[in-house]
Amino acid sequence: MQEANRDLKMDIIDRVHKAFLLSKNLAHSTWDPVFVFENIKLAHQYLEHKNNYKELLNNLGQGSNINTLQPILEKDHTTDISGDQFFLAKGLNLSPHFEINKSKHDMYNFLEKLKDTILAYTNLDLSNLISNNCFNAFGNHLADQKILLPIMCKLAYNMHVIKNILETEHNKEIIILEIGAGIGSLPLLCLNNIPNVSYIIVDIPHTSVIASYFLHENLKNICLYGEYQDLSIETIKKYDCLIIPSEDIKKIPNKSIDLVV
Repeated sequence: MQEANRDLKMDIIDRVHKAFLLSKNLAHSTWDPVFVFENIKLAHQYLEHKNNYKELLNNLGQGSNINTLQPILEKDHTTDISGDQFFLAKGLNLSPHFEINKSKHDMYNFLEKLKDTILAYTNLDLSNLISNNCFNAFGNHLADQKILLPIMCKLAYNMHVIKNILETEHNKEIIILEIGAGIGSLPLLCLNNIPNVSYIIVDIPHTSVIASYFLHENLKNICLYGEYQDLSIETIKKYDCLIIPSEDIKKIPNKSIDLVV
């Protein structure tokens, strides 16, 4: 079994590497191969801790409140990778690590400007919400406060998007196009919670490579850069998720996308 898992992982690495080489040819002059390969290495390490992150995503997908998330948040999510190593371009952070103050577990640190949005768009009970003015508070441990990853703000809003899709497109085959999907959290939420969905990700090569790693480990039936012959409706619906460069958006048939994120 271990040998089979190793072979599968090597197959994933090989496919992502081929997509990386192709995406390099499509990238702009700012392409930095050293930077990208470092991100691939970090993403590979991140996947070793993906189960904690998946559990959190799955509970969000089920409309969890703070009480049901509490046991997950109180787990030891520490890794051997420091927070500084996980910072990517523009503050993107992929670490599943949470800094926790056990005595104040009912207090959360989000971005203050997003507080009203989160409260309006999700059933999470955030009545005790507090925050500081730091844009990315990851890795900080303030006295008497519990700090949660800023990505939770985005995921809470994403659940509102998913809820609307379910209400308006019930039982319909849906094609979603997301521009700038990051590691792939929203695609994973949608594909795990909405039936009959095909998801297209359009992103820069740097983050597309990381999303390829993450989604490969969670979905299997995905299509990377250069692995499709065309982008017909039939091809799109053949996969759970396709990751394409921006140059290929024009190849998608007119009036075939149900939602653009």
